[in-house]
Amino acid sequence: VLFRLSEREHLFLTVTHHIISDGWSLSVFFKELEHLYHASATGCAPELPRLSAQYGDFAAWQQQKAQSDTFESDVRFWQEKLAAAPAAVDLPTDHPRPDRPGFRGAQFTLTFHEPFYESIIELNHDIGTTVFMLLMASLGIVLSRWSGQRDMVLGTVVACRTRREIENLIGCFMNFLPVRMTFTGLQTGVDLLQHIKANIIE
Repeated sequence: VLFRLSEREHLFLTVTHHIISDGWSLSVFFKELEHLYHASATGCAPELPRLSAQYGDFAAWQQQKAQSDTFESDVRFWQEKLAAAPAAVDLPTDHPRPDRPGFRGAQFTLTFHEPFYESIIELNHDIGTTVFMLLMASLGIVLSRWSGQRDMVLGTVVACRTRREIENLIGCFMNFLPVRMTFTGLQTGVDLLQHIKANIIE
């Protein structure tokens, strides 16, 4: 829907269900929308990249993988990795959990000022990790202290666009991956970061 707020101000609203789109898809969508808009405004013929695959091809590749020996070894890997893992992080809350879970949430934004961010980049460079690994480790430490748990599984999302043919496709390709963290109480921060790095790479 395009809302005309004034002669020179408009608001474009687009809504897609997550089942047909992910974060990567949005960048593809807006890049193509910008190209089509520019072509329309200048009277040029649009030239979008030709797609060598469709979502159905991706689904077929997934089916083939599910029937391969690789899939069985992947299943064994996760069974071993998550053996006896806790089902949840048991966080203390300021009120009882409701009988029926709801979907109301909240958002908190934290801005890292440049000197602090630069120190994070330098630390990661020195020990061979990434900002993502450092943030996962930091979150794990906080959740471990709040919950008292020394073993926990945190989830993360990856793009799962493992083939060049699907880089320009719109669809839901994302994959949720568990990252298991164990805290001995004797690890240094660097030890913990290396532990989480190993798990993420693995």
